[in-house]
Amino acid sequence: MYGFSRNLTAAVVAGVVVFGSGAMAQDVAKGEKLFKKCKACHMIGPEARNKTGPDLTGVIGRIAGTFDGFGYSKSMAALGETGFIWSEDLVFEYLLSPKKFLRKALGDKRAKANMSFRLKGAQDRRDVIAYLAGFSMVDVQESSAEPTAAGMMAEVDTENKICVVNGTQESHYFLAEARGVDRANDSRVLGTLAPGETLCTGEIVGADAARGVVSVFESPDELDGCSRLVNISAPETLTLYADFDRCGWSSHG
Repeated sequence: MYGFSRNLTAAVVAGVVVFGSGAMAQDVAKGEKLFKKCKACHMIGPEARNKTGPDLTGVIGRIAGTFDGFGYSKSMAALGETGFIWSEDLVFEYLLSPKKFLRKALGDKRAKANMSFRLKGAQDRRDVIAYLAGFSMVDVQESSAEPTAAGMMAEVDTENKICVVNGTQESHYFLAEARGVDRANDSRVLGTLAPGETLCTGEIVGADAARGVVSVFESPDELDGCSRLVNISAPETLTLYADFDRCGWSSHG
């Protein structure tokens, strides 16, 4: 499921992770202790929120500069606009010197990083990354006490309809549309969904509208967003809202 699910290039054995190609090992327990140095600015896990730095839950596999509600530096936002996705190896480089990393990645000698903290020890960086990689947004949403997308879907009849579910932690403006071959079965609905809510078209009769489209926008006034082709009776869940049509959807796998 998008980049919020772990895309680990690692094998976990008794709390020790083999990093990258297997050249070095990571220690999750040591990484957790080292992360205490980061807690002044960052949080991670089910109760995490943005602080001076963004929530780091699901950072491995996430597009840079895209966590909802956080104000990133211009340089980090610019990096995200290129489609840059954080991998374990890239975080390893970033932690050594955020400013140098951004300048190299952007090809801009004037790029600046809001994060001044540096973790110089190579093994320390590997251990912290092992700890970060253990937290995904999918795990957080599944363990949350708040209504989840899955829970809401159980209460909504999605049969013979085009449906979209807001699986993020923020409200967004959605569209669900069925497109019939002969236009007879066209159905289109729009509305703002709170986290966990579902929006569906009317029931589609016949097989001429087996597919449809769902879209998400920041607000009714900002109609640049993300769209996804979907099948009838198969609700699509938004897992991450991001500009430039880089949203995360459940069908991403």
